[in-house]
Amino acid sequence: YKFWGGEEISIGELARLMLRYNGGRKIIFPVPVAFCKAAAVVLKRVMKNPPLTWNVVAGVTQDANLDRSEAERDLGYRPIGVREGFRRCFSGG
Repeated sequence: YKFWGGEEISIGELARLMLRYNGGRKIIFPVPVAFCKAAAVVLKRVMKNPPLTWNVVAGVTQDANLDRSEAERDLGYRPIGVREGFRRCFSGG
């Protein structure tokens, strides 16, 4: 699954990037989408405000590769990309 910000990046790559800039060390392992959907259904039945919902699962699994050509043409939008954005934000420039 991909995010867009001038470049494509998988959820796993994004998680590793976030951990690298946050100084954290965590084990990252894939969890099947079907399991997440089932867990969201169960959590909704047993919790008032579950940490995992259908909307969360949908948000993570849906491709966010949007067409930005009109914003580039009309507004001069020039995304820098996720990796470069993290570098600028967390490395002082």
